[in-house]
Amino acid sequence: MNYIKKAQELLAQLTLEEKASLCGGADFWHTQGIPRLGILPHMLTDGPHGLRK
Repeated sequence: MNYIKKAQELLAQLTLEEKASLCGGADFWHTQGIPRLGILPHMLTDGPHGLRK
């Protein structure tokens, strides 16, 4: 299965509240996870001098 098709299938299963929660994140450095669909939270990084936590 290709990634675009899988992403479209997951998106179709998300509720409006779950979609909105993905816009805000869990905290400053982590995305919100959706456990019922197997979507794990991910850590984000930034900075002009490489990755940092």
